[in-house]
Amino acid sequence: MTMTLGPSRKPSISFKRIFVLLGKGLNNPLVRIDRGMGDMGENNIVCHKMQYPYAVYLCHSIKKTIVYDVPLIGVDGTKVNAVAVCHLDTSAWSPKHVAFQFLKVKLGSVPICHFLGRDTIVWVSN
Repeated sequence: MTMTLGPSRKPSISFKRIFVLLGKGLNNPLVRIDRGMGDMGENNIVCHKMQYPYAVYLCHSIKKTIVYDVPLIGVDGTKVNAVAVCHLDTSAWSPKHVAFQFLKVKLGSVPICHFLGRDTIVWVSN
């Protein structure tokens, strides 16, 4: 399956490519990525919960990122949706970033995708 995500987004990213990119970080035999992953857009704000005794979030927007709604399915059939972010341009990142080491890729060569934690809020445009 190689359907393009988004209307006419450049660079074109296929479902297959995203599954590979996200799947590399999903090294868990108890869960897999199910069909139906949805593109939630490029205009987003991500808020990370900070370590305070009350609710404090650090929010930011990063250009050239896409947010995805990713359906996961467990070996027992349990289904849940997770949120993932793909950074399309990593050329300004540190070449020593752990993502490049983990994925064995070079700075700016491929999109870097990762799941967001449960204490993270993502605002996406309608």
